[in-house]
Amino acid sequence: MGETENNITRKTLLTILSLEDSVQDFEFIRKQLIDAGYALNILRVEKENEFTLSLRSKPYDIILADFILPGFDAFVALQLRNEICPDVPFICVSGAIGEERAIQLLKSGANDYVIKDRLERLPFAIKNAIIEAKEKENRRMAEDQLRLSEERFRAVWDESFDGMRLMDKNGTIVMVNNAFCNQFGKTRDELEDNPLDVLYSSGEGKRILSTTIEGFRAKTFSPHFEMQLTLWNDHTIWFEISNSIIELGTGQQFLLSIFRDITDRKRAEEALQLSETHYRELVDGVCKALSIPTPKNMTDSNERKHLDEAIRKIKEGQ
Repeated sequence: MGETENNITRKTLLTILSLEDSVQDFEFIRKQLIDAGYALNILRVEKENEFTLSLRSKPYDIILADFILPGFDAFVALQLRNEICPDVPFICVSGAIGEERAIQLLKSGANDYVIKDRLERLPFAIKNAIIEAKEKENRRMAEDQLRLSEERFRAVWDESFDGMRLMDKNGTIVMVNNAFCNQFGKTRDELEDNPLDVLYSSGEGKRILSTTIEGFRAKTFSPHFEMQLTLWNDHTIWFEISNSIIELGTGQQFLLSIFRDITDRKRAEEALQLSETHYRELVDGVCKALSIPTPKNMTDSNERKHLDEAIRKIKEGQ
């Protein structure tokens, strides 16, 4: 036995459920495993109700089952294992049962089959079955984590108030969320698997598609900016846009773009700027009528006081 095998088996405590009606064969099996370096916590049962109760009462590292038992057989035992604790490795330890039955057991979920005349093979079969079970558990945990991550991503994706768009390196829209569809006035079927230019007016579409593909491939796109876009339906919308490259499990890269409609904010800013312009024109007119200098700083308290006094005099007819 090599060093790696020693590290795996030597002094390893195994909790084993042994389905065996022969006390003598049970002792042979127990001795073989102790000689191989295992510390054992092993329970022997031989009836179906005992086996079922044991499976439900505590966890086991492995199940060793004879093929022929009082009132049932290894196929029934394997079915019970599949129903109650499908992740626990199952090895049939029996006399010769024939190749066809052995294959059927393996197809039904057994990890291995060991002939009692060759019990020296049992420690290796147990080691391999436990390693296989651990790898299966690790894969399942990884899959569970991936599924949870995808569920969280989907929740954020679907519930976001901002429009989200995923695009591949060829400029094809891979995925959009509901908010994006509402912003651009198209359904998912009209957007996904279609080129980027379907979103915009004929004049802007080709230019934006070409610029976006080039920026994606060269990694020169702007990560955050504001832009006014003319859509396919000639509606004009101001967007705050954030871009980032993401890589999925396949290793393929995509451009994630997040769109926030800031049209109302831009209109408010324009209205405020227009109001300030009109106010400045009013101040210029008042100051000219009174032959006083126009304040350079409309927020300066002394100049504002001087201007207010001038306006009061105009109102009083002085």
